[in-house]
Amino acid sequence: PHPPFAYPTRPFTEGLTESLRNLTLKALERSADRAPRDAPLQSSFLRRLAESGHHDAVVQRFEYMTGDGTYAVDDVAAREYVDALLRTGRPLRARPLEQLAARLEGAPGSAGAAEGLRSVALQCGGGQGAARVAA
Repeated sequence: PHPPFAYPTRPFTEGLTESLRNLTLKALERSADRAPRDAPLQSSFLRRLAESGHHDAVVQRFEYMTGDGTYAVDDVAAREYVDALLRTGRPLRARPLEQLAARLEGAPGSAGAAEGLRSVALQCGGGQGAARVAA
């Protein structure tokens, strides 16, 4: 029997696909920047970044979003953040997560994120090293 026919790879189409994916991410980023109080849109952008393998960007964006309370953050965004921390090899420590939860607690629409981060902080065992958290 003959092996199944395989189409040759086409590097130029792979580059085009990557370019289109980046354009889509850029458009979603612009939308998220224009609507900082739209928590589902912020989460959607973080999820798309993660799906594209940009886990460092997820961490940076989430930390920027939670810095001054301008951006709405929900529990979905908090899960994306924790997952990105794990995927980038950064340890989860209870104290920084507790501090972040405390900052988010008073922000409109961020109660779910604060609760989720506190839950993860508890799973960290009071700041003793890194945690493994099921998403």
